[in-house]
Amino acid sequence: MAPSIVKRYAIAFNQYKVVGFVAFAVCVAGAGLLSLSEPPPPSYKASSALASNSPAIPLSTTGPTIHEQGKAALTAEFW
Repeated sequence: MAPSIVKRYAIAFNQYKVVGFVAFAVCVAGAGLLSLSEPPPPSYKASSALASNSPAIPLSTTGPTIHEQGKAALTAEFW
């Protein structure tokens, strides 16, 4: 013999099964209609900024000297 909770559930399901099926059908129909609608067109936004790329101020004469020596060493014969 089934417990009383199972009997009550079976009785309630038998009484309200139409409501459950209707709610399911409405949800499926709503999802179907939403899937048929076209997505909005993409919108793009661009922004920009100008920056000044001036050479760095050397704090000593050693850095620029080494840089110039490196440029002189890289010739076409090096590669």
